[in-house]
Amino acid sequence: MKKFLLLLAGVAMLATACEEDDVKDALNDIIEQLPELPEVEEAEDVCDKMDDMVFIAYCHEKFDADKDGVLSIKEVETVREINLYDADGEVYSVKGIEYFKNLNKFNASGSKLLECDLRYNDNLTEVSFYGCSSLKSVSISDNLITLCTKWSFSDCPSLADVYINVTDFAKYCRGGQLMGDIPGKKHLYANDEEITKLTIPDSITTIGDYAFYDCASLKNITINKGVTSIGQSAFYRCTSLKEITIPDSVTSVGLGSFDSCTALTNVTIGKGVSSIGDNTFKGCSSLEKVTIGKGVTSIGNNAFEGCSSLTMADYQGDLSQWIAIDHYYAMHHLLHINGSPVIFEGDFVIPEGTKKIGYGTFSGCKSLTSVTIPDSVTSIGYYAFSGCTLLTNVTIPDSVTWIRDYAFNDCYSLTNVTIPDSVTWIGDYAFNDCYSLTNVTIPDSVTWIGDYVFNNCTCLTSVTIGNGITRIRNTTFLNCSNLTKITIGKGVTEIEKATFSGCTGELIINSKIVEMDNPRSNYDSYPINTGWLYGSNFTKLTIGDNVTKVGDYTFYKCYSLTSVTIGKGVTSIGTSAFYRCSSLKDISFPDGLLYIGFGSFDSCTSLTSVTIPDSVTEIGSNAFKSCTSLKNVTIGEDVSWIGGEAFRDCSLTSVYCKPITPPAGSNYMFADNPSDFKIYVPTASVDAYKADRYWSIYASYIVGYDFN
Repeated sequence: MKKFLLLLAGVAMLATACEEDDVKDALNDIIEQLPELPEVEEAEDVCDKMDDMVFIAYCHEKFDADKDGVLSIKEVETVREINLYDADGEVYSVKGIEYFKNLNKFNASGSKLLECDLRYNDNLTEVSFYGCSSLKSVSISDNLITLCTKWSFSDCPSLADVYINVTDFAKYCRGGQLMGDIPGKKHLYANDEEITKLTIPDSITTIGDYAFYDCASLKNITINKGVTSIGQSAFYRCTSLKEITIPDSVTSVGLGSFDSCTALTNVTIGKGVSSIGDNTFKGCSSLEKVTIGKGVTSIGNNAFEGCSSLTMADYQGDLSQWIAIDHYYAMHHLLHINGSPVIFEGDFVIPEGTKKIGYGTFSGCKSLTSVTIPDSVTSIGYYAFSGCTLLTNVTIPDSVTWIRDYAFNDCYSLTNVTIPDSVTWIGDYAFNDCYSLTNVTIPDSVTWIGDYVFNNCTCLTSVTIGNGITRIRNTTFLNCSNLTKITIGKGVTEIEKATFSGCTGELIINSKIVEMDNPRSNYDSYPINTGWLYGSNFTKLTIGDNVTKVGDYTFYKCYSLTSVTIGKGVTSIGTSAFYRCSSLKDISFPDGLLYIGFGSFDSCTSLTSVTIPDSVTEIGSNAFKSCTSLKNVTIGEDVSWIGGEAFRDCSLTSVYCKPITPPAGSNYMFADNPSDFKIYVPTASVDAYKADRYWSIYASYIVGYDFN
């Protein structure tokens, strides 16, 4: 069986972007040693050079123009296309095809070919071996490299040996991607000698994508200082390669460039490389040590995944630089700084001068108990401390402006964190599953908090949301089952539905969102408030002084509310604002209140006493209707209107009505109350009340009273 013949002169396929003259100059000496293809023997009948009867019959039928039974050189030179699909039977060999020098298209798809040599067919523009399940060996000329597609060799499971005759090195350099599309292992040859050691000359600047893909016999490669980039999967599955040094000149290392190099034991990455890409050394199961240059700022996903023998990652910079690296693949357990081991455990102090905490820097450091961050740090990266399960305390300086997504995710033991006034952004899941966290204050500087920030913080009891936040998402405090006190800053203009579902205790709200009218449920039987309080069980509500009104239906059917304090800035309470808050026992109105709207406290069945301040001028219809426990009411002296059924169906025993002039309204303002209740009015106004069209119906209940 032939070996995989890749007549590259050692390096011809390195650079997909190299210039023709540079490559030819660099490889000139080696090119002179390349063996030339032997001349094709003279033949009177080309079919005499063939060994497959089905292929011979196909050629006679298709190309014997004069039907003399002889396939001459002249006749085959006119042939432009061979399609084995048209042969009458299975073709196992196309020996003799080298005489078809002007052939443009060759289609062997689905055939039973065992091997095929197309090195002499320089004019081919299209070739396909799709579905050749028995094909073991192929020889092609370099002009096909740029013409073949990934489908050309698709579904060829037996293909092990491919021979490429290189005649145009610049052209070949631009065709390395074919290596990634050919199945099977590759072996490099020059002058019939297998190449196991290779030096990349200074003149080559780029090792192209897939350049040495699957070159299983390559044991040693030296990359000289002229190379600046190594392409994607350039050395993928070079299973004999034992060590590699990437020089300082290299600035870019492509995805998966050394993936599955299972014999690789030692890697040195120069200081010019800024990023170790995804999967770069994935599956290098024998890799024991990697030396990482100080220029690296990012280690990609799965960069060292499956490196089961790796015991040392020796970083050539300082600790502050390492902490700033984005670690999409965590290596903290392997870390050495210039040969000295570093362990992230116990009470850890991040060194001064550290500019940021990178992605995943401390992720999974399960022995870390506390962290002190210096004031040089401006950002805490994604997953920075995720999974630090013993971390109990973090000191964040006022230099930090960003806390990224998942920064403290799964820090189960974290009990205390102080967010400084400098922070403007708290990302998604930042404190997700911090089961031990008990209280949080979000300062006014924060303008954004993401989704699920405090999800599953089951011990969280108190949260203060600063004035800089404008929107609170309904997942922010999801499953915070013990949250008993929430203070909402005045900047909030949007709270998503069910944001505080399951929350109990006290709600202190300074936001103007209280002023917004809320749509009533389509069905009066709908169980609770349909807006941002949906599912909440707050018992105590305090509305801040900067709020000027309570909007329609805002606290509609908040069944758990027992106490409400309304700030002094509120002047009106909207329609059904507290409708059917059936546990409400205590309501404190501000002195500046002017208007109590229609049905504001309708069906608040636990209210026993209400004092309406002197500033109120109007009490809307049904305002306290069906407050079946309401016994005592004081009506302020400036009230001029009491709407119909305002106090209907209560349990009134006494009403203290302070206005000197009987308020206008409706005959039914006190309907369906006990027959012995009393209405106390100013002594001097008794007659006026009894004579008033709206009050005369209650003449027998009216009693004079000295309010001084």
